[in-house]
Amino acid sequence: AVSKNHCSLTCNIYRHIQFKTGVSGWTLDRMNNIPLFIRVDDVIDLDYRLNRIIDEMMCLQIPVLASVIPSQITSYCAKWLSRKRESFPEMIEIGQHGYRHTNYLRGSLHGEFCRTRNYEKQREDLIAGKNIMDNLEKFCNKHQS
Repeated sequence: AVSKNHCSLTCNIYRHIQFKTGVSGWTLDRMNNIPLFIRVDDVIDLDYRLNRIIDEMMCLQIPVLASVIPSQITSYCAKWLSRKRESFPEMIEIGQHGYRHTNYLRGSLHGEFCRTRNYEKQREDLIAGKNIMDNLEKFCNKHQS
């Protein structure tokens, strides 16, 4: 049986695709014929929304990119992502989304890597985030055995 929440989330995804593409009448059959993945931004902790969107996408067989904020992800969330990726190895990817998600540009929503910060500071943040992600990958791989 399909729950009401499942239908609501699925309809919202179809509406978003319709809005972005200008094409109406999306069905699961039509979606199976187009390349599609869902990017989940700002992953730091496991909550009902993250759990729900990933579970729903796995049911629909739509791949997910979990965009992790490296300096903020909790070990609980990292373990959960590891277990999910173990269950769906071809469907879930984990990617780096910035480093701290700090806004250094006043009056803008996006400013972690912006013109007001010098190149070296930005590079240091990217490397620090990559180091966390590399360790997260090792952690996840270790727990997939």
